[in-house]
Amino acid sequence: MNFFRLRSKHFPETLQKTIPAVDPIIVRFLGEAILCMEANSLLGCSFLLGAASEKAIWLLIDSYAQAISDETNRAKFKERISNKFISRAYDEFKRSFASCKSKPTDPGLVQDLDTKIDSVFQFCRVCRNEVGHPQISPNLDKGVLLANMAQFIKYAEAIYRLIEYFKNTKVIV
Repeated sequence: MNFFRLRSKHFPETLQKTIPAVDPIIVRFLGEAILCMEANSLLGCSFLLGAASEKAIWLLIDSYAQAISDETNRAKFKERISNKFISRAYDEFKRSFASCKSKPTDPGLVQDLDTKIDSVFQFCRVCRNEVGHPQISPNLDKGVLLANMAQFIKYAEAIYRLIEYFKNTKVIV
């Protein structure tokens, strides 16, 4: 049994233990991505990891939208993100969050968004797009995908910390 198989087979369980409220779709996609990696199906792994990431980001954006205290501002924000590609909706979320008047007092939450969440999300999205668009010839490196998978649990933890913040705190924009 190789090192990856020993380490990765417990990723979904670790994710569920670390984040009891984790969405089951994220867990399923992560598990399937691991199966793809074990089968050396890098395209499948990349696509599924990107899908898991996208689901987590949509949950974050939705929790932010629900936390906006003013109904008019909430409706405007939802309108700005509706029917958008995930990258555009995420950019709109970041712009709105950057200008909101009720940012977390815990600097780690803001830093998590700026570093962990943003960088892993963008990387997962780029890799998924490479395999999801037939006009682009994918150039995936197994080591890079393995590193990204290793970061996924910390990435999901950071997202769910912000989701929890938005569940408990009204956002003033």
